[in-house]
Amino acid sequence: MEKFVEEFLESLNDNQRAFFDCTLARILQNWEIWKEKENGFTASRLLAYTQDLCLFSEDFLKSKIPSSILSTRPHWELKDLITQIFPTINLQGCSANTMTELDGKLTSDLSGQNQPEKCFRILLTLRNYSSHNVSGGTSTNCFYARYDEVLAELIRATCHIKLRELS
Repeated sequence: MEKFVEEFLESLNDNQRAFFDCTLARILQNWEIWKEKENGFTASRLLAYTQDLCLFSEDFLKSKIPSSILSTRPHWELKDLITQIFPTINLQGCSANTMTELDGKLTSDLSGQNQPEKCFRILLTLRNYSSHNVSGGTSTNCFYARYDEVLAELIRATCHIKLRELS
């Protein structure tokens, strides 16, 4: 496992590595603050930094697709990038417009057993939700109540991208 992590980190260019390190540090910092005392500001920061992690994964995924394929379209959405590399994953319904909808999607997807589908569904749902919503919720929301699981799935998605490159 340690070798995999080292290889992953070494595979990142300087900008990707700085963005990944900074984002993960900010997530962990805000998660500790949240656990001590919930507040709206920290809730919003966690959502924003989670979006940054989703954007990192999107960029990392894009870097694994040959430029000859990427050049066939001017703009690629995350859903299309995922299905380009993982064509059998079902990404239907990976959107949420409200925190209540997000709770339902995360609760359902976190109970899924199929990896990598589970982590990519969570990645896409959170990427879509956080791109259109800036205010956070409360500890009663699945996103915060099960944040450690959510974060693990986002990291797992990035690991699947790296593993696909190795196969």
